[in-house]
Amino acid sequence: MLPVLPIHLDLYDPHPSVLWRADRGAVLVSQRASNVGSCHVIVQSQGTWQATDLGELPAIAEAVKALGEANAHARCERWRPDGRVEVLLYGETVQGPQRPFSVRFIYDLETRHLSAVPGSKLSP
Repeated sequence: MLPVLPIHLDLYDPHPSVLWRADRGAVLVSQRASNVGSCHVIVQSQGTWQATDLGELPAIAEAVKALGEANAHARCERWRPDGRVEVLLYGETVQGPQRPFSVRFIYDLETRHLSAVPGSKLSP
C-alpha cells in the first residue's frame, strides 16, 4: 500500500503514472499530455517528503540549450534494477523545420545527480 504523501503537485493529466519503490522509500510521478510532460521524484528525507521536478535540473536545461529553441519535456520512464530512475527528454525543435528529438538520462536518488545515458545522444 502506498503511503499518504503530504505533497501538492499540480496535475494536468487525469491519469498520471505513479511508480512506488518501497526499498528506496520513493515515488515517481510522471505526467504526459499532448504538449506537456513532467517527471517528479518524491523521496522521504529526514522524516519529510520532498519532491524534485527532474525537468528543472541543470543537465536537462543544458541539453535543451544545445538544441536551440525547442519545446522539451521530461518523462519518468522506469525504475532501473539498481534503484536509479530512467528519464526521457523529448520534444521538437522550434527554429527552422520542426524536428522531434529524444535523449535518455539516469537520475541517482542518493547523489541527486542526473546524467545522460552513455551512448545516448540528442536524436533529431
